[in-house]
Amino acid sequence: MCETANAGKLQQILDKTLALQEKIGWDIDNLSAEELTQKAIDNSVMLMGEAYECLDVLPWKKHKQNYGAALSVGDIVELREEAIDALHFVINLLVLTGVRTEQQLFVEFKRKNDINLLRQEQGY
Repeated sequence: MCETANAGKLQQILDKTLALQEKIGWDIDNLSAEELTQKAIDNSVMLMGEAYECLDVLPWKKHKQNYGAALSVGDIVELREEAIDALHFVINLLVLTGVRTEQQLFVEFKRKNDINLLRQEQGY
């Protein structure tokens, strides 16, 4: 862990995630392939659960009268809360796949973003 007062905010998020996982018993650097797979499955399922909880806040059903209606301030707060919960599971997945620094995350994000931009330019 490289958490310091001068670490970037994203690095602090990664460090706090690693610290929490260590506290709940993950030996992140010594997981067997099976343990890593199980944790990835669990976190992916929990991520989907949080995504569904986001949908619970949103008026997304096109057949309902309130489809696309403006969210209340309370709904926005609740949506943000669910999105942060989802972010926890995304960060867990990144940590499980070896991302430990904001530089690693930036490099991987930029690589995939460049692919996505190219796809859009090619009519994907």
